[in-house]
This record gives sequence, structure tokens and C-alpha cells, in this order.
Amino acid sequence: MNYLVYAGLLFFPLQFLSIDLATSSYDISVFIFIIIGFILLFYQFKININLVIILSIFTLLQIIIFIIVGEAPGKRLISGLIWIGCLLLLFVNGNKNLEQLDLKIIWNIIISLIILTSIILWFEYFFIITPERFNTERLLRPRSTFGEPSYASLVFYSASVACCASLMLSKQKRIFIISLFLLSFVSGVITLGMHIITFIVTLGIISLIWLSLKISIKRFFLFFLIAGIVIFLFSFLMNFEHFYTRLNFIGIEGGNTNGSLLSWLRGFDQMKASILRSPIFGMGLGSTGYFPFDSIYGELLARHGLYELTLRDAYSLAFRFIIELGIFHFLILTIFMIYKLYSFRKYLIKFNDFNNVDYLNTVFLLTFAVSLFIGSMIKEPNYARSTIFIAVFLIAILPLNHKKDE
Repeated sequence: MNYLVYAGLLFFPLQFLSIDLATSSYDISVFIFIIIGFILLFYQFKININLVIILSIFTLLQIIIFIIVGEAPGKRLISGLIWIGCLLLLFVNGNKNLEQLDLKIIWNIIISLIILTSIILWFEYFFIITPERFNTERLLRPRSTFGEPSYASLVFYSASVACCASLMLSKQKRIFIISLFLLSFVSGVITLGMHIITFIVTLGIISLIWLSLKISIKRFFLFFLIAGIVIFLFSFLMNFEHFYTRLNFIGIEGGNTNGSLLSWLRGFDQMKASILRSPIFGMGLGSTGYFPFDSIYGELLARHGLYELTLRDAYSLAFRFIIELGIFHFLILTIFMIYKLYSFRKYLIKFNDFNNVDYLNTVFLLTFAVSLFIGSMIKEPNYARSTIFIAVFLIAILPLNHKKDE
């Protein structure tokens, strides 16, 4: 089982090897983690009855919604059941049956992949795209081994904020962590991806956890210093047209023609429409983009011949999740994530650099995973990409796999 997990991690950044079916791409590591999920279901030849009941109730509910609402094509319902079901398997079962994983090996794999993909990214920038042609056309942005620059941005900024968390919460390997932060952060910047927002949001969450561990004047000063740097960074980015057109919500109806921002706002409108029609359990898996709703941003996209752009994934996993599964399931997911962050805080209080060999590994990997998860919720809506599966897997096993050390 452990070797299967390590193989899934090794394939994590190799999104250029993804399998394209219909309008979606499926990463190899996703299929590996699907296998892991089903093995966990029948772990040690014992069926997890509780999990089977949960999956059965969830599937029955989706079938009832499909019959009553009837907005989603049957094949999208089946596809959604497979991917959401596998993510649920990892979320619920991973922390019980994967406690013997070596976090040092996982940390080494993730760190090595970040460094390797960064090197490939900069080689691509200097020798394939070249600085002279950089961003002169839509596709002339480096992506390394990832499917899109956006996914590369998500991974590098997640690594950057994981480095920040490591520096704030640990004293181990500080020179190496600082070097890794510089490499991953500038790699994220050069992708021109918008996951700088993910970096800011996750850094804010980790900073609040860090501040709550030991309230002092010094920590308050550092917290507000970090907040000031973040505000300055955001203001600095708004001076560049690439970021300004993607972040400027003011007067969007009047003239902003950026497809990414219009698509994200159209996804928000679609989510609002689904809440009005079916707020509790949503419109059903696969229903995104298959029911009528009003959106001025959709009209603006249509004027530029881009109406179908991200229509069926809502541009955001959070929007898509609420559209298809409703507020009830989103609330459960939110409570679970708050619980995991609370468990992380308890872990930080109980352990430190000196009485647990996996302390730094846990801090880095869990922060990395939380950032991947938040970034996916903001603007990566595909259920079957390696970034969301890696995030769910790491969140599931951390930090609860240290119970044996307590």
C-alpha cells in the first residue's frame, strides 16, 4: 500500500501525461489514488460497513435528485459519483488505515518534485518560450510538467506558503526552507497565475493559527507586519495589466473583457441561481451548466464568442460543489476543514521541534495540502486533477497519524 501511495505522489506533477476524455482531463495519479481508495474500503479484507452505508445513502440521494430535478446528463451523474465517491473514500478512511506511512519519504518526494518542476519551468521560460516572447500570446506562459500555468501556479504558491508556515512554526532547516521559498515563489510569479490570492488567503489562516498559539506583543507586531506586506503585494500586483484585468471587479459590466474574470463571475451567478432553485442538496452531480440562469457576465462572454468557456465547471470548485451538492454538503465540508485546522493547532501545542521527528514534515505537508485545497476551491473546478486528490489525501492523513506517538 505504501509503495502505491508513493507512486501516486511521484506522478502528481506529471499532468502532461493526463488522459483526455470528452471535455475533461484525468491525471495518472488520480487513478492510482482511486485504487488506494477502493483498497481502503476493503482494508485487511474487512468491509467498512459504515463507509458503505454513507456511500450508499449519498448515491441514493443523488439518484433521487437526478429523477426529481433532471438537469444533469446521465453520464455526468455517473462520472460525478465516481470522482466524488473516491474523494470521499480518501477523506473518511485515509486517517484510519494509512497511519504507518513514512512522512519523511512523502516530504522528500514533494520537495524533490517542487525543485525539479521549478528547474523545468525556468528552462522552459529561458529556452523554449524565451523572455522576448513571454506572455505575448495566451499560451506563452511556462507551465513546467503541469497541464496549465494555473496548476503550476497553484503548486508553487502552495509550496511557498508551506515554507512560510515552516519558518513560523519550526526552527529546523531554516536556510534550506528560505531557499525553497524563494525558488517556489518566483516560480509561481513567472507563471502569471492568479493563485497569488491562494497564497495570501492560506498565509492569513496559518498566521492566525500561529498568533493563537502564543499571544504576545511581538507576535501581534509580526502579524500586522505580514498583513502590511500582503496589502503592499496586492497593491503592487494591481499595477500590472495582467493582474489588474483579473482582479478588478469595479465597473466589470462596463468594459472589462478578461475571459477568466467574466467566467468566474458567471460561475458565481450560476451558483446563486442553483441556491434559489435547490438550496439544501443542490441541482445534482453533473448539473453545472445544464440549467438556465441569468448572468450579465455570460452575456459579455457571448459577445466575445466565449459563452461555453468554463460554463460546465463554473470556474471554481466551491461554486461547482454548491451548485451540484448544495449548501448542506458544503457546510459539512467546511466543518470538516475547520476541524482539521483545529486538530493541526492541537498538534502544534502538543508537539514541537524537539519531541517529534515528523514535526517539520507535518507542518509543511499539511499547509501545502490546505493551500492546494483552498486554491482548487477558488478557481480549479475539475474533480479529477492530481492537485485536489493530493490535497485530500494529505489532509486526511495529517496530523491524525501521530496518535501513536502521543
